[in-house]
Amino acid sequence: MSEHAAVTRDTVFLNPRCCLVPGVWSYTLADPLAVSLVLNPSGGSATRCWSWARSLLAEAFDAPAGDADVHLYHSALGRMVVRLSAPDGDCQLSCRAEPVWEFLVSTFVICPPCRGGRCCSCSECVLVRQALNVELAGILRGAVP
Repeated sequence: MSEHAAVTRDTVFLNPRCCLVPGVWSYTLADPLAVSLVLNPSGGSATRCWSWARSLLAEAFDAPAGDADVHLYHSALGRMVVRLSAPDGDCQLSCRAEPVWEFLVSTFVICPPCRGGRCCSCSECVLVRQALNVELAGILRGAVP
């Protein structure tokens, strides 16, 4: 699979204080452990991009997830709630959870998540395994008299 493989999903968020906010979820193998959300709050050319661990988005379907700047949870009303904090203010948005789930599943098709001690074969995981093997070999060489 090409490292340029990508998935995007358009969505519209509801900001309870004012309006609808267009957004685009995106994922690429260039950063296989992250997802991004590009928001266009004014509808013009000014956008805001937020990126966080893909696993955080997956966790949010089971229980509230996140700390610091990004908090996510799947509401009982079938919505994904996204709370973002920045120095210039905080924002809470929500969108239908089903398209977010479909987006997340499509990222797993490109690069399956690592689970239960078994790693996937995406380039990121292969590089991590290779680095760990080199480090372990060095440790073992030093430990053998």
